[in-house]
Amino acid sequence: MRTLRWFSTPRMNLILAALVVLFGVAAGHSAWAAPGYWRFTGNGVSPPQSQLDETDRATRATGRASETRVSGAFQAASSGTGSVDLFLKNDDVDRRGYLTTLKFSFTTGAEMRTLTPGQKVRFNGGLVMGGNALSKALPASGTGTIAVDNGDYFVSTTGAIDQPASAAGDFVVPSGAPGSTLTIHVAAHIGSYGGLNGRMDIGYEWVAGPAPQPGPAPQPGPVGGGSSGGGFSGVWDTSEGAMTLGQSGGQVSGTYSQDNGRVEGQVAGGRLTGYWGEDGSDQRCSTQRLGTFYWGRIDWVLSADGRRFEGKWSYCEAEPGGSWTGDRSGVAGVAPAGGQAPVGADRAGAGPTVPGGLTGDRGDRGASRPQVERLLTDVSNPAACGVTDTSVLDLSATTHVTRVDIWYHWGSGEGSVGYTLSGDGRRFASGVLNRAECDPYQTAWCVARGAPNVTLPPGRYEFRLDRANICQNASSGGAGFIKAWGHGR
Repeated sequence: MRTLRWFSTPRMNLILAALVVLFGVAAGHSAWAAPGYWRFTGNGVSPPQSQLDETDRATRATGRASETRVSGAFQAASSGTGSVDLFLKNDDVDRRGYLTTLKFSFTTGAEMRTLTPGQKVRFNGGLVMGGNALSKALPASGTGTIAVDNGDYFVSTTGAIDQPASAAGDFVVPSGAPGSTLTIHVAAHIGSYGGLNGRMDIGYEWVAGPAPQPGPAPQPGPVGGGSSGGGFSGVWDTSEGAMTLGQSGGQVSGTYSQDNGRVEGQVAGGRLTGYWGEDGSDQRCSTQRLGTFYWGRIDWVLSADGRRFEGKWSYCEAEPGGSWTGDRSGVAGVAPAGGQAPVGADRAGAGPTVPGGLTGDRGDRGASRPQVERLLTDVSNPAACGVTDTSVLDLSATTHVTRVDIWYHWGSGEGSVGYTLSGDGRRFASGVLNRAECDPYQTAWCVARGAPNVTLPPGRYEFRLDRANICQNASSGGAGFIKAWGHGR
């Protein structure tokens, strides 16, 4: 009997190795390289505001101050833009109040409704903090981080009050399998007198099969496209502040200046219906939309020439009834030749766009007249003071309010006080007023000074302070003393 022999040579070994690899690829390709993609499923914020509210109520029941808010928003379509916002207000054993705010915003500049394995996504993050003098003196600090599936941070930055910070980082989209999920964690932290953590989770699920072709990016709507269903894209001057909208097919999303405002909705026949959301308003809904408990419905109709919309808004799911209007101030993202700012964009001294290519408040095409700040109201008199927590501002026309002085009785060691500016059932601004010039003889009576820098439509507005120490008397009709400055729009 002849014995079979195995001949091993370097050449034979290379051939066998190649065969093993080829057979392995042929046999296993369908298992570990099956086509698929990640589909966006939604985003949510933690801890829930209901939990924070319960803790705040328990703390206030002991006689201490406590107000905490965590909110967030994310636009998966087109830009991959979002933010996590924190608000922390409390006091120490001496009843000195601390106020600290933080916004950690980010953008990818890319479509984020679907992610494909191997895709590299770059996140650009920015952190901005605000607060009163006591928090700044601590000093209060803040962090913002981004990670995927609880892995290492690929974006991490640290800042302080009046010291913004930024960071950028990439992550490569992994592959998946049926039933698997992927989560992007965007987290923020305030370290002040006490602390506050907030996190937004952006979720995806694995879908087998080829990824769908991305829809068209939002394009600037034609100025005359009111009835085309594509005319909402662009930059708008609205009764709720400056607004930028993008439209893709029948979907519209965008942001506006008031309280980190955002809108989403659907267009049919020049009519946009959907929802608005803000970080705070005068009515809190029982459920979240757009990453917040402060939201409501919108119903807007675009004019036939596409230059204006008129519509209504409401709180939560109530039928829209309040007025919300807007005038087109330019076309988003489109710059004329020479690299100049888009028509209608904010420019020094330039007013809103008007027909003929000129802008409001301009004397001619070559030069602009700067906006002149003027005194809007002066409620004060030399009589003795009682106290209130509210000062009133009446406006007969749309006005940009730049700064305010309120005559206030300061406590020992108190250097700032929180305020809220509201009108017509809505909150337009909030922040802090800082101690300024004092009476030379009654040194506890000093100016509380701030710069709201907010545009308001005609109406009556209230500056409500955290403590009822504003001067008022019979001669002022019980209204708090206030001086306010600004200019027309």
